[in-house]
Amino acid sequence: MAEKEFYGDLISEVADLMISRRNFVQAAAVASQTSSPIDRQTSEVARVMTLAGLRVIEPSPASEITLSGYHAPGDGGEGMFRGVTGAKPGSYVDNGGTVILPKGGNGSAAWIRLHSGPVNVRWFGAKGDGVTNDQPAIQAAIDWVIYRKKVQPAPIGPYPDGVVYFPSGVYVTNDTLHVGYGYGSYSQVILQGDGKLHLGASGGVGGFAGTLLKPSNNDRPAIAISGGEAVYIRDMSFRGNHYSFIQSNSLGAHPPAFYDVDVTTWQDPAFPANAYSQYAPHCAIAIDPYSGAPHATTYPTVNYPSWLGPMFGLPAPRQYNRFSYTSQVYLDNVNITGFVVGVMVKPNNDNSGDYTKLRGCFISHCLYGVSIGQTQSRLVAIRDSLFTRVHTCITTVTHGLQQGMPSIKCDSVEFNSTIYALRVATLGSGGMLTLDNCYGEDIYSLGYGSTTANNSLTSAKFTGCNFNFQSSWGSRGVPTAVYDAVGGSGAVFKDCQFNIDTSLFLLFKGQANAFSFENVTVLSGTATNKLYEKNALNATRGIVVTGNTTLITRVHQFNVFANQYDMTTGASAGSGWQNKFDVQGSRQFGIPIYARMVGWTGDVPGFEINHQTFSYDKATAASISQTGRTVTVDLTSSVGFSPTDFAQKGGDVGDIVVDQTTFTLFLVAGRTGNILSLIAYTNIDSSGNLIPTIGATGSFFVANCRRYTPMFGTNGTFTSGSNVITAVARPDGSSTHIVSATQGVQANDFVYVGNAQYYAMVSAANAQITAVDNVAKTITMAGNSTVSPSPQTGRLAMFVRAATANNT
Repeated sequence: MAEKEFYGDLISEVADLMISRRNFVQAAAVASQTSSPIDRQTSEVARVMTLAGLRVIEPSPASEITLSGYHAPGDGGEGMFRGVTGAKPGSYVDNGGTVILPKGGNGSAAWIRLHSGPVNVRWFGAKGDGVTNDQPAIQAAIDWVIYRKKVQPAPIGPYPDGVVYFPSGVYVTNDTLHVGYGYGSYSQVILQGDGKLHLGASGGVGGFAGTLLKPSNNDRPAIAISGGEAVYIRDMSFRGNHYSFIQSNSLGAHPPAFYDVDVTTWQDPAFPANAYSQYAPHCAIAIDPYSGAPHATTYPTVNYPSWLGPMFGLPAPRQYNRFSYTSQVYLDNVNITGFVVGVMVKPNNDNSGDYTKLRGCFISHCLYGVSIGQTQSRLVAIRDSLFTRVHTCITTVTHGLQQGMPSIKCDSVEFNSTIYALRVATLGSGGMLTLDNCYGEDIYSLGYGSTTANNSLTSAKFTGCNFNFQSSWGSRGVPTAVYDAVGGSGAVFKDCQFNIDTSLFLLFKGQANAFSFENVTVLSGTATNKLYEKNALNATRGIVVTGNTTLITRVHQFNVFANQYDMTTGASAGSGWQNKFDVQGSRQFGIPIYARMVGWTGDVPGFEINHQTFSYDKATAASISQTGRTVTVDLTSSVGFSPTDFAQKGGDVGDIVVDQTTFTLFLVAGRTGNILSLIAYTNIDSSGNLIPTIGATGSFFVANCRRYTPMFGTNGTFTSGSNVITAVARPDGSSTHIVSATQGVQANDFVYVGNAQYYAMVSAANAQITAVDNVAKTITMAGNSTVSPSPQTGRLAMFVRAATANNT
């Protein structure tokens, strides 16, 4: 049964019960004294048409009158009242809905509404017609439920059960609705509606049959919860005035009217400046907005009820420095649309504001979905909810003290048509940021998270999530990072999928060994036709992790399903799994940069690998210039550089380069001598142009993406003073594989020297291969070996594929 029907039946049953106990003689006497607006034709109990009519009737002991409506019969204000008399003056206080004093009364007599259960806002005069200002009526109902025992000196029978009921309708409000005033003890109340609004394509409310609160102002909260504990808001919608600006400019959608990655483009020029302020943002629901001392920007002055101070034996209340802090706010089946902030936790000061829970909620057309400003907001949970057309869904760094430290859990939450899902700079000691079974559609970036206060290296854990970036990137370009684990941390992605479609790479920012990719699928650019792109995709599976001082190649776990390419033909080889152990990195596909153990075909044991990354000081470059997304770096004047350095350390065609200053990901598309042509794949706008200027400060981090190993364990002998590696063969003596273009070694490739990590047998300058002879079982190099002692026999573990031609 619908709640509206339930409450209506309950009122009817109470009325029937009162009729059975009526005193007909007393009611008739009351009726005989007043000609209008009483109707005595349809009931034995006197009936009055409106509340105004009730006020002109003087109560008599135990007399009962049926009210047909507040403003007009059947408008929801109907009910039964009983007269009470004989009290001291001032004993009864008129609240406009459940305690009604006769006109000119002194509080010694009153009409008392006979009811139990929820308190209906229409009893207090709310119309819900989408035109009338219902704020005073709704506020009176809320105040009665919260402060009834303090406001009403005389006992009047059963008190309401803490529920304020909003029947279906559109309730316009011109000021904040206060759920408690942060005075005295904690306030507990339930705001219960008839269902939330689901916006259609036009965002209209036609045909809506639920509860909608529609504030007319743009500079304060629609609802302010102060000093609440276990406050519930259920089954209703909030519609602010920011909807039209976001909708008409397609912000969050594509293509947007502005470059909407910049949050300032979401600001409506018609709104007052303080609507976007740090300490007093316009919002649907604010938790403890007046706690602590005021800052330079404040919310408009609150006109508190005259009874509030005397009620607690205190002076008249001050607006700020409220010291009753809120805990446990529950939003169930709530729609919030068209505000600067949807839910604002502690916009002014610190303390509590914890255990905020959103369940089955819909937040749209806002700059920020949920904003947390304080350090003590523990155990924030959002489940079965949707954010759409929101710039930043969850933030801890925007409002209030900008020090939110929650432990946030999102379960079955969708982020749709948003710029950033998260901007969570510091997590609390209660736990990490956790997203389970979440979905992202047309999002620009996951945003960033930080390490927990207990110094855990993991800032967030994503489990069973699916994120799609392709449409947003088509309209806005590619962000710097898909996820930035700030503060020296990383993140765990388990059983997740990333869809970047026509783009190629996902860049993650954090620290070594703190990222983990377990059973992750990357659906990236299948339309690539450049060999240098395919080379880098094979080496990274589309995932690049960088830190502040180096590229990251030692992730905690790496088991990724992604596209791969045959580098001998350039053809797609379909998709496949790649983990960091038991890698068979033949010349055909190469060794992923995250590999830790490389194996060979057969029973010959593989070898452990620790990929080196290198950096080039940009200050040594003769010049750095950029056009579009292409950056040209001239290192001809750099001391100690030679073409073999690029071949060994990285920086040749097909390798990855990350700019330390801007964290832009590049691929080397061409190299002529010591001049590199770099193509940007992140930090690019919707026109394909590189956004930041690449300066001479810092370094370029590079990773060699062309390393490989023969498919079979292969030994060879180096002799000092000789450029020939002899006895090149498998342990069983076979050497036929060494001339294979897919499984062996080719002329113009290099014996991998790196930084003498694996081989001190030949210098980088002498390591290029000039000939391979499987009959003679020899590999001839460009220069002599310098091995000592000599000769030495060992595993020929790694080689470097010669770079492809420029721009191919």
